Amino acid sequence: MKQSERSKQWMADALLLLMEDTPYHQISVTDITEKAGVSRLTFYRNFESKDDILQFHFDRTFSAYIASVQADAFDLEQALTQCFKFWHCYKSNIKLYLKNDLHRGMARPLEQYLNVVLTKGEYKDSFTQIQKTFIVGGLFASMVSLAVQQSEQTPEEMASAVLEILNYEHLR
Repeated sequence: MKQSERSKQWMADALLLLMEDTPYHQISVTDITEKAGVSRLTFYRNFESKDDILQFHFDRTFSAYIASVQADAFDLEQALTQCFKFWHCYKSNIKLYLKNDLHRGMARPLEQYLNVVLTKGEYKDSFTQIQKTFIVGGLFASMVSLAVQQSEQTPEEMASAVLEILNYEHLR
């Protein structure tokens, strides 16, 4: 990994650590650089603002998520199960985003993820844009719910429940 990538990751990690005890809006660039052990010059070489750090973190997290999906060609049920498994591991981060009212920044990368998944296999041309938007909203709300509630359901059970809704024929 290049030095600039390591520095970006250190700053993202520092920001998340700082957010555990300090509200996001009260964290300064100085706080971040001191915690990360980098100079202000390094910060400004890589980012224009702390919002850029957060976006870097979201992009990096979702890239790891997309890579986990792209590893295998699988169906929608497997993709949903993978979704719930993956985000279960990031519950503490999602709680931090919620605590600091930053969770909405996850919506854009989630939509990008969904588009990657929906271009695979038999679902390639199955959904309209409004349906994709609905699914993104539902997954987003599910991720938030997963982070704040103790669910008794397994990721497989959650995926099955979502698919039940998508298969609306049984509701008619």
